[in-house]
Amino acid sequence: DSQTTHTQQNVNTNSSTTTNSGTDTTLLSPSDINLTKDIQEGKISNYDPHDPIEDQYLSVVNYLRSLAIKCNDDTALEGPAGSDLDWNNLLEESSKEHSEDMRLSEHYDHVGSGTSSDKTAVGLGLSKGSSPFERMTFNGYDFTTASENIAKVARYPELEENEWLNIMQEWMKSDE
Repeated sequence: DSQTTHTQQNVNTNSSTTTNSGTDTTLLSPSDINLTKDIQEGKISNYDPHDPIEDQYLSVVNYLRSLAIKCNDDTALEGPAGSDLDWNNLLEESSKEHSEDMRLSEHYDHVGSGTSSDKTAVGLGLSKGSSPFERMTFNGYDFTTASENIAKVARYPELEENEWLNIMQEWMKSDE
C-alpha cells in the first residue's frame, strides 16, 4: 500500500531569543534539531534502539518537549515542558483506529471518514466522521484537554529502520 509522505514546510530557520517571565530563552527552529545526531550523541535520555518502538518514540517526544522550540508561526511553545509524558494504551488504541480508518478510506484528516472503517462514528451512531476527542473518549481515555498529530508515511505498515525519525523531523515543520 503506497502512500505519500505529507510534509509542509513553513519554517523560519533562524534561532532567536525571547524573554518569557523575565528569563532569556534561546528558541530552536525545528530545522536546528537533528534527531539522528542527537541520539548518536546520547542527548536523548532513556533512548535505547533495542527497546520497543513505542519506548523509542516516547523518549524522542519527551526530549523534544524538553527543548524550547519555535513554532512554525513564529511563536514559541510554552516549553520546555515541566514533565515527561507516559505511554497510554487507550490513546494508542484510539490512534490505531484512526490510522486504519484513514488507510482504508484513503481519507487524510483529523476528522474520521464517517464510513464503516471509522469505528467510533459507527459505535456512537454519528452521522459524520469522528473527531479526535470522540475517538479518545470512545476508546476509554478520560481527559481535560487533548490534541492529535497525524502524518502520512511513504510505506505501510513497515518502516525502514529509524525512518520514523525522519517523519518526526518533518512533523515538527508541519503547519497542520
